[in-house]
Amino acid sequence: MSNPIVQDIIVLLDESGSMDVMGKEPVQAVNKFIEDQQKTMGDDGATFSLWKFNSNVIKLIDDVPLQDVKEFTDFRPDQMTALYDAIGEAIKTKCLKQKYDNVICVILTDGIDNQSKEFSATTISSLIKKMEVEHNWKFIYLGANQDAFSVGGGIGVTRCATYSCASGQMIGATRGVSDAVSSYRTRSSTEGKQATLELPVENIPDQYIGRI
Repeated sequence: MSNPIVQDIIVLLDESGSMDVMGKEPVQAVNKFIEDQQKTMGDDGATFSLWKFNSNVIKLIDDVPLQDVKEFTDFRPDQMTALYDAIGEAIKTKCLKQKYDNVICVILTDGIDNQSKEFSATTISSLIKKMEVEHNWKFIYLGANQDAFSVGGGIGVTRCATYSCASGQMIGATRGVSDAVSSYRTRSSTEGKQATLELPVENIPDQYIGRI
């Protein structure tokens, strides 16, 4: 019988200037994701972290019990996209905690990295692989107006979904991811590390099915 495990959650939200066209939708999408996850397993001990990034990387919520997380409002799109630095800093920070195995990391962005100074695509790809193989992390990449599978795959993320900046698209994509995360957390609570995290097939272009 597998040992049940609790999955912590990290969300990385792009706050670069181009995200401004989505209005309040990024905030609504993240808050709905948090609400859904709070309902999924009750108080199972999971923690939640939220980072936002533009030219800078800012930690908003640091490993707080999921059930204690309040509504998120601090979002002011500006500047460029330090995606790699955001991923690297989030991983480094989590690894300083007492518990850093079994983590779901969701990345929401509409741009390709153009501002990172501390981490490169190569170093992030290696770091993602290490966390997945050695610590049972699961990464999800949601990219707007881009080939998310190409961009996310370039840093080693195999669970990807693409959405457009049209109204409702980000909320819809995030809802699908939230459902997949809820299902994975539920199975992890009984199946342990044998549980798998799979995105809905409708989020996967035909040419990528079978490669994730």
